Amino acid sequence: MLYAQHSFELKLGDNTAYEWLEGSIEYQESYYTYGLRYHSNISSSFINRISPDGEVLQAEWYPKEDTVNYLSFILKKANGNLLCIGNIVRAVSEGSSNDVYFREITPDLELVREVYDSLPATNGHTSFRIKNYLISPMNEIILQGVADTAIEGFTNCPFFAKYDYEGNRISHKIFYNYRDSSEGSELLFSEDSSAFYLIGNLSLPFAYDWAKFDLDFNYLGCGNFPTNESAFTNPPLSVKSLQDGNFIMAHKLYKVGNTYVHGLEMRLYNPNFELLENVVIYDEDHVDLPIKQGMGFVDENHIWVANFESQTIQVPSDIRFYVFDAALNLVGSKVFVGDRSYWLLDLLATSDGGCMITGKCDESPASSFGDGFIKKVLLSDVVTGTGEQMAVGKEVRLGPVPATDKLIVQTSNEDCTLQLCNMDGSLLSQHQLRQGVNLVGIQQLPAGLYIANVVNNKNNHVENFKIIKQ
Repeated sequence: MLYAQHSFELKLGDNTAYEWLEGSIEYQESYYTYGLRYHSNISSSFINRISPDGEVLQAEWYPKEDTVNYLSFILKKANGNLLCIGNIVRAVSEGSSNDVYFREITPDLELVREVYDSLPATNGHTSFRIKNYLISPMNEIILQGVADTAIEGFTNCPFFAKYDYEGNRISHKIFYNYRDSSEGSELLFSEDSSAFYLIGNLSLPFAYDWAKFDLDFNYLGCGNFPTNESAFTNPPLSVKSLQDGNFIMAHKLYKVGNTYVHGLEMRLYNPNFELLENVVIYDEDHVDLPIKQGMGFVDENHIWVANFESQTIQVPSDIRFYVFDAALNLVGSKVFVGDRSYWLLDLLATSDGGCMITGKCDESPASSFGDGFIKKVLLSDVVTGTGEQMAVGKEVRLGPVPATDKLIVQTSNEDCTLQLCNMDGSLLSQHQLRQGVNLVGIQQLPAGLYIANVVNNKNNHVENFKIIKQ
């Protein structure tokens, strides 16, 4: 770690424009966030350079006459500059053809050069939208996105394109008979990096969770993930490889047969796509993962995941952070009560062990504009005492200790009840628990000491815990 640790929250924008932030990177002791700004009928990319303590050092946007340009991600170049990659829409051209757009900038946000690449298409109405990228073993940039070939509506045909770091196209391929309908689809290298997987809501032409391609974009096969009585809900999802060759997945879920059970599921797979472990966190609210990336880590013992209440505009919503280890044990959780409505797009695990999320929020309760939103948290904000935060019983883990507004109750049993009692043993409330991780609100309890009983309703086994409500 090269600099001091800080938590901060920023809302970036002015009251005459609409801003949102697509993502962020960490570079040369600064954070760079990127997104889009809409002002006076002009839409253009929006970049901020932010210090480790949350000070906005620079903010730039790059309007261009008769075009809309927006960024999908930023990469670090060997020469010390930053390579911004996105799309540019030529509003004056016939149809809606988009170019792939490369912008090289200095760390001080000065423009160095721009490159435009018009991908060949079947008709003048085809548009291309970038969604993901990988860096190949040959240090080539593999872009993945969707091509829409319809004059009206969306066909969402997957495409891949390969470029060097100067923006020169090496190859590309469009799969006109396939569909990628997931806004949050992901890319994952095979174990030996000789091929990669596109993971999401795919139609090839039948529904599959993943498709495999070699580095020349030849289709190699497809399949579905083994599950544990849960299903994807039209991802966003996030997938990351671990050092042992396994990979971990975070996604929003519903239980099969019950579309009203919402929450977060973590899955651990081996390289053969065999399910090794899964943990479900049930939530009483409707929650979403950030669309571009909802999970990240620098240290595999502290895997960050974030989600948020997806409410209508102008309704305050909460943001939830979770920290897991590589075996999917929940080691910390924190709910931040918001004062705005949020929509999160990306999560960055930072070198100081923390986590930064980016997205957008309501500008104010009375405004229809939006601001770019950033929230940086530290591990100590979420995990207050490793090994001490969660009380561990035979079949139950319960915490945090002390607690504020919610209890986390993790149980391996399908039918349990949580009983909250005062120190005299009088029952104050009870809550049905599901197998997995349950979030139980305790906002109504005054600060003090309480007893939590977890009852296995099948065999009447009871585990007792003392909790402190702050």
